[in-house]
Parts: sequence; structure tokens; C-alpha cells
Amino acid sequence: MYRICLQAKRGEAGIEPNGELTRDTLPFLRRAIVGAGARSLTVRVAGLFLSYAANVLLSRLLGAEQYGEYSIALSWALTIALPAKAGFDNSALRYSTIYLENRDHAALRGFIRLASISIFLASACIAGLILAVGSSFISLPGQSL
Repeated sequence: MYRICLQAKRGEAGIEPNGELTRDTLPFLRRAIVGAGARSLTVRVAGLFLSYAANVLLSRLLGAEQYGEYSIALSWALTIALPAKAGFDNSALRYSTIYLENRDHAALRGFIRLASISIFLASACIAGLILAVGSSFISLPGQSL
């Protein structure tokens, strides 16, 4: 999409420098959107296929009980990872594009620093909570629950 915006700024996409559309706009945008959509769909389908193959392989290698434990652990890890991202997975795409387009590298560095610190603190808080709650369920040798 960034490439389309650059081409539009240069007048290659059927958009005049003043922002008005020309007759060539629709075919250009259609090709760009369909091409990007096809690539995105291909990557998603390949990822789903690889995920399915990995799950089938793991279920065959581990057996029913161990695969069930693996599935529960993976589900918990993915659920706990949601708040740890702190919303920066989506905002990074939005703001980094804006900062790069405006050539505001100082703001980009600041955003990356803020995101890194925020994600680290959220992850540390979640890890501390897990350790605090989980330690009551762990018994040391010679102790009973």
C-alpha cells in the first residue's frame, strides 16, 4: 500500500498531484489491490496448511495425553499473550507508516522505545502474576499441597 501511495504522489497511479482522479485510476488500483490480496491470501492459506500439518504431526508423535497437555499449555500461552501486546501490534503498523512517510525518525524512535518499554512492563506484570498464583499450585519435594 505504501508503494501505491508513492506512485500516486508521483502521478503514476492515475492521480494528479493536486489529488484529482484520472481515467487510469480504477484499473491501476484494481490491479494493485487484487495483487496484494492474492499474496495475502496465499500466505494465510500456506500458514493454515503448515499449522494443520504441525498439529497432525505433534498428535501422532506425542500421543493423546501429551498432545492434550500441549494444547492446553499453548492455549494458555496465547491467551496470556493477548494483554502483553498492549495494543502495539496494530498501532505499530499505523504509526510507523505515518512517521516514515513524514520522515520523522525521532518520533519513530520514540514510538519504538515506548512500545518496547510498555510491552516489557506488561509482560513482566503478567509473569509476576503467573508466578504468584502458580506458586501455590507447585509442591516442592517433601511437601504436599
